[in-house]
Amino acid sequence: MPPAKKSMPPSATNSPVKRMRIAPEPGQAKQTDGAGRESAGAATTRQDKRRQETRLKLMRAALHLMSAKGMDGVAIQDITNAADVGFGSFYNYFPSKEAIFQTLKDELIEHYAAALDKLGEQVTDPAEKIAASARYTIRHGRADSVWGKFVLATNFNRDSLRTGLGRYLLRDVMTGIEAERFVCHDLASLVVAVGSTILGGLMAEVTMSEQADDPFGSPDDLPEKVSATLLTTLGLPWSEAWAIASRPLPVVDLPVNPLGARSA
Repeated sequence: MPPAKKSMPPSATNSPVKRMRIAPEPGQAKQTDGAGRESAGAATTRQDKRRQETRLKLMRAALHLMSAKGMDGVAIQDITNAADVGFGSFYNYFPSKEAIFQTLKDELIEHYAAALDKLGEQVTDPAEKIAASARYTIRHGRADSVWGKFVLATNFNRDSLRTGLGRYLLRDVMTGIEAERFVCHDLASLVVAVGSTILGGLMAEVTMSEQADDPFGSPDDLPEKVSATLLTTLGLPWSEAWAIASRPLPVVDLPVNPLGARSA
């Protein structure tokens, strides 16, 4: 009787090969396939970009409206209509009208004021620092009238000396008084007078110059004349005040308006 044939294992070349698909790890972005479908990471990036664009549209609309009417004169519906965004979408970005207003103040005024305060690193005379700050502020309003109008809309209130430009102005005036550079009979009245002079110059640049009967005519040296005038309010004689206000401006790196608004 012939011996039984041993069964042989299937040949590696003849047996079917099972290929395993490895799933991505949790949280790992899907890769683009051969059909060109985008990955989950790319989709997320596009969504973030759209959200950022919508937020900027809301902020630009609020800036233009509030610079013209102030915060109290603007409703959320006005902002969403101007931005062409659904009313309910507003709350995906800001919890209230006051919140978007504060964000605008932080972006447009607080950052500017902090950068402008770096003038103190170049000039030690309180008079020259205040004059240069006033000149820069008025000139900035000339270059960006929407910014200037927003500053005007937000600084005529009782909190203006606690934030933004007013906070630094109060400190600089007190520094000059302590150094006996300025003459002060009443601090509150003096700060109000100086602040109002700066805001008046800014108003002349961004509003009065738009009128046909503008008495100022928006002269090129208006920032210097206003600055010299406020120095006389602080006790300096006109000749010295004008000499300080006419000096070349120290160079300071001021932030660019992130909303890109330049004119009303």
